[in-house]
Amino acid sequence: MAYENNPFREQFENGARSPYTEPENLSAAEKVAGAMAAPLNNVLTGSFVYMFTALLVSGVAALITANSGLIDTTMGKIIILVAFIPELICFFIAQSAIKKNNVVLSYIFFYLYALFNGVTLSVILLVYQLGSITTMFFAAAAMFAVLAFVGFVLKMDLSKFGVILLVALIVIIITSLLNVFLFHSSTVETIISVVGLLAFMGLTMYDVQKIKNMAAGNTGDRTTTLALWGALQLYLDFLNIFLYLLRLFGKRK
Repeated sequence: MAYENNPFREQFENGARSPYTEPENLSAAEKVAGAMAAPLNNVLTGSFVYMFTALLVSGVAALITANSGLIDTTMGKIIILVAFIPELICFFIAQSAIKKNNVVLSYIFFYLYALFNGVTLSVILLVYQLGSITTMFFAAAAMFAVLAFVGFVLKMDLSKFGVILLVALIVIIITSLLNVFLFHSSTVETIISVVGLLAFMGLTMYDVQKIKNMAAGNTGDRTTTLALWGALQLYLDFLNIFLYLLRLFGKRK
């Protein structure tokens, strides 16, 4: 468009601001908020996207393993138990790579962890009805979505509950092991499942708020690895909510 025909010519000649430039009358607080919004949104969005794709990888791996007939054999059960070892190794390597801001290794071992986890989780397809698994998955998804939203908008600082939730998890793990090897009590198993479900409901809100706070302080150079760290926490939260719901309300074959 020729300058003579430009409808904003008079504004430009009078020194008015172009409608395509950044507003100059923003306060310092508004400018800071705008600068922080991008990394915050990128980290949060990335965390949920990576979590979703990791769950997809785990789900596909579980279905392929279950449909292969491998877990119906003694050797298959041994292989699945052995798969727990590389699963743990991948988890710790992924965490280490994230701390070192190594994007490539973080990606690789995060999804390898999800893959091996899917293999070990394939056993639930032998224990529970497929319809029940599907129902509990969507129930967990709905519950997780509500908890994540609450964790995001909640003004109360949840960091003080971090130690309490960690202690609760340790107690759950120890009690679960004692019940498997000593008590063999269905009542104790139910109590563990209820407490475990409540603990991971709290952890979901806690982790979302923590991701939000970490993202707000991010300068942008660690956006990807912070998102992967958040995805790892949310993946574990969602998966445990799902598994505890399945233990409490799932229909066995």
